[in-house]
Amino acid sequence: MSPCPLRVAHLILVVGPSGAGKDTLIDYARAQLRSDPSFHFARRVITRPPSVGEDHESVDIEEFQRRAGAFALHWQAHGLFYGIPATVEDQLDCGAVVIANGSRAIGPSALCATTCRQCHCTRCGLVQALGGDADGKVNLC
Repeated sequence: MSPCPLRVAHLILVVGPSGAGKDTLIDYARAQLRSDPSFHFARRVITRPPSVGEDHESVDIEEFQRRAGAFALHWQAHGLFYGIPATVEDQLDCGAVVIANGSRAIGPSALCATTCRQCHCTRCGLVQALGGDADGKVNLC
């Protein structure tokens, strides 16, 4: 028997331009949901120094590349590398709602390959549902 309850998992990526308030929104949700164990807030790994705002794990490019297989999702934007640790997949397997600061640079192909085992969708179905084109590109704005 599985140690996890049988629930549908959800991955919520908060995306938007720099300064739009993504971290503020995530911090508010984290505070409101802190006593609910079904919500998990992913901590990103980023190739930038620690800064005020987002609580992330800061690594250099070499360390990020060494961890390449340890990310559920990863992408490059603004000259930096970003990753969401693969440990979120364990949370998803248990039916959690995982919330992460994402990026419009993450294509639906990556999302489907990583997370859609939970909802049994296909890459084409996800792309179509998001209004994407035949190449799998979707404007997530």
